[in-house]
Amino acid sequence: MLEAFNLQNGTRSDRELAPPVLVFEAVPDSGRIKGQVLFHGFGVISKAELIVQRARHETFQNFVYDIALLDLGPELEDLSWKWINARRDPRLAPTASLALAPESWRKWVRDGAASIPRLRRNVVTRRVITEAMQRPSKGSPEFQILNDVYKYFAGNNHRFEVLAEFVIQELLREQGITFNPGWITQGSGDGGFDFVGSVDLDPSGAFTSSRQVILGQAKCEKLDKPTNGLHIARLAARLRRGWLGAYVTTSYFSLAVQREVLADRYPMMLVDGRRLAEILRRYITNNGTELGELLDRLSDSYDSRTGFGDPEVVLSS
Repeated sequence: MLEAFNLQNGTRSDRELAPPVLVFEAVPDSGRIKGQVLFHGFGVISKAELIVQRARHETFQNFVYDIALLDLGPELEDLSWKWINARRDPRLAPTASLALAPESWRKWVRDGAASIPRLRRNVVTRRVITEAMQRPSKGSPEFQILNDVYKYFAGNNHRFEVLAEFVIQELLREQGITFNPGWITQGSGDGGFDFVGSVDLDPSGAFTSSRQVILGQAKCEKLDKPTNGLHIARLAARLRRGWLGAYVTTSYFSLAVQREVLADRYPMMLVDGRRLAEILRRYITNNGTELGELLDRLSDSYDSRTGFGDPEVVLSS
């Protein structure tokens, strides 16, 4: 790391030879604690500091590094591994591999440390996830579940709203939060939301100010097409102060839509197709039921669950 830091803070010829720092995070997935990583980005070491640490009764010196992640916006958040592989090829000159590098890296090589503030990856951008991370892999149980859900509600999409509400209820329950169902809005004239519910962040408290309305939007749509950002904006426009939004889709959220939600600070849960399928798989496994039985039960309850009114009514029920 020190050698990389020295190259990155040297001359332009040094920067051409300097290695990028790739940042990964170990994350759990589908019940597995280890074995999978999440790529956060690439960048350069902006600061290296020698510090003194203590372990039990002894002290020792160590280095702490600040890493500036660089922007991948022009590459649509996709890091080309052709660039990484080219850097390993001793037959290629540094300038040859540099041509394959992201735009921000090329500008950094040209301009040096002074360019880092304008080349840093935007905080909002770092929090978006790719299409592949939102869609279950083909052949997986989650892929089969998602396809079965889409086929079940094909031509009868309004009944998917009951399943979307159920998924939000399970998502919150898994996190120790009780979701109180309100009603499912009628198929026509829903006003920008499909179901109404509430959560109580302090159920044992004496004051009702901890209760919040949740407005939900449900979209049973093609698995390989991103959901429409206009629907998300329409839902966000209906949220009053303190209310939360919940958007459930069988497809996925584009990078542009995610950035808009983050940049505008919409208080909204976004549930993509992969997460929907994972929640359903856990439920049917833990409860010893079949997906078809669950879908039939929820669909049959649709007519008795429809209603209308001011969403704030759910706070007094």
